[in-house]
Amino acid sequence: MQEKNQTIKFFNRVKKNLYESNSNLVVNNNEVLTYKQAKNKITKINFHLRNIKKQKILIFSDKSFNYYPAVLSVLFSGNIWIQISPNMPFDRIKEICKITNAKYGIYDKSFGNKKKLEKLKIKVFELEKIFKEKNELEISIPKIKVNDTAMIFFTSGSTGVPKGVEISYKNFISCMFHQLNVLYNSSKKQVFSDYHDTSFVMSLVVIFPAVYLNCSISPLVDFNDKIFPINHIIKNRVSTIITVPSFVLFMKNQLSKKQINIDNLILCGENFPYNILSFIKTHLKTKNLYNLYG
Repeated sequence: MQEKNQTIKFFNRVKKNLYESNSNLVVNNNEVLTYKQAKNKITKINFHLRNIKKQKILIFSDKSFNYYPAVLSVLFSGNIWIQISPNMPFDRIKEICKITNAKYGIYDKSFGNKKKLEKLKIKVFELEKIFKEKNELEISIPKIKVNDTAMIFFTSGSTGVPKGVEISYKNFISCMFHQLNVLYNSSKKQVFSDYHDTSFVMSLVVIFPAVYLNCSISPLVDFNDKIFPINHIIKNRVSTIITVPSFVLFMKNQLSKKQINIDNLILCGENFPYNILSFIKTHLKTKNLYNLYG
């Protein structure tokens, strides 16, 4: 019963934010996507998914202003989200399609070459075309059971048979509420950023707490930001960072002459050696530091 109540609470709260919030869902330097703008995009995607239920839908995108509305639309429509990164080898994408027997995909231009997708023999919805249309379907709470599969994430790597991990609504929403209780019980609005690939499962601990709390997400989109992420952190006032320890070392030279303030630094995906901890203590002023590595 608790899981069911949490699931209903999650969807109701996110829907309310999309319709009523005046906040920005995505911020990237001088560009923003408000919650209401995201709602408009979701309703247009919903129209195309209106007759598709409990199907696996591959989202072909990098982190973009369309990526987040696409994810929310798939979940609100009661379908199953499978993220496909542009960094994934095409042979691996074909294997994932074969293993999952997916019949549908959503394409965003941030993914790159669309012509490749024709070889997959699935129906692909192109977001840039959808957003030019007038057809819309309002957001409604999906008719799902808490143990239904909400998403499938495939293990990283480019060799071997892809292994998909099914995540239910109960799984990701229970995880989210636990995260909220531990980290975000203050009144301050967070700006979340994650410095890893879209297909990494840790994206979940960015997207869903942010949309539930009416907070913002600031992805690394611009090439210069990827090379100089410190500038991105400062300019976009990022307060919660989720990344791998090696990325902290990547920022080492940029941090050597300045200190930045972070509310929450969450490390995952790699071993967390002492020399990185020592560096963080010197150059990153963070209130909370969490190591989520195995």
